[in-house]
Amino acid sequence: MDAINQLIFNELAQRRRVILPGLGTLSPEHRSAAWQEWSESYSPPRTRISFTPLEAEGPTLPELIARQSDLPLREVRPQYHAWLSEVKKGDGEGNLSIDGIGLLYRRPDGTYRVEPTVALERLLNPVGNDFARPSATSFPTEWPAYRRQRRDRRPIAPGWWIALGALVLVAALVWIACACGWFESLRERMSRKEKEEVILVVPAPVVSEPLPEPVEEPVVEPAPEPYQLIVGTFTRIQNAEQLVAEEGGRAEIFTRADGRFMVSIGGYATLAEAEAAKNRVWFQYPDAWVYEP
Repeated sequence: MDAINQLIFNELAQRRRVILPGLGTLSPEHRSAAWQEWSESYSPPRTRISFTPLEAEGPTLPELIARQSDLPLREVRPQYHAWLSEVKKGDGEGNLSIDGIGLLYRRPDGTYRVEPTVALERLLNPVGNDFARPSATSFPTEWPAYRRQRRDRRPIAPGWWIALGALVLVAALVWIACACGWFESLRERMSRKEKEEVILVVPAPVVSEPLPEPVEEPVVEPAPEPYQLIVGTFTRIQNAEQLVAEEGGRAEIFTRADGRFMVSIGGYATLAEAEAAKNRVWFQYPDAWVYEP
């Protein structure tokens, strides 16, 4: 590994962006650990390298080389251009290779997927990619059962105690009134009063103009886009609704012929648009797929 590749390796290992003039930008992107309800385990934190042909703002690689070697920038540029010409040779299919860093695979839509070397991958993700389940030393029983126990052991809020006490008080008063015959005496007094004072009220006829018949306007429902971007498939509707709630309402639920529930985060008119959208959410939903009618 030469000095330029070693400098890029060190910058990425410290999770700093590297700007390559004439080529693009390498950027580390971090994702925190998250609880996965469907597998009842934690997805580990992960840092991946993304590449874009656009050049971001900030110190460029030639400036970093000049700063590290204590040389003027004009003396560093020929060395950088020679390195850049070697990288741009690629394999003839648009894929690029940077020694010690990894491979940059070009997708059909023009974007790139970075596959880092083993050494760089281990520095960026020391815990690996395996999902972690809660161990027996962390929880006294199996995780779902323990979670239900914790939910059942929650203390009752003071407001519920007050409501329960009021309900008991009302029931006691009703029982006392029935035992003393208060309801019977009240019913007898009301019956005597109705017999003594009988008032016949004849309502006046109300003449109203006939209302015009409402005109029903046809409701045109928009046809769903034929290609749906599916980010989750579940056998229980509750799990699908939970994922829709996490997406903030932009997701929809579709039912497959086998009775399973699919969660879509967008519909598209063409397959190319759906595939492009899948590539954009690849980091958040690596298992996303396009449902074709």
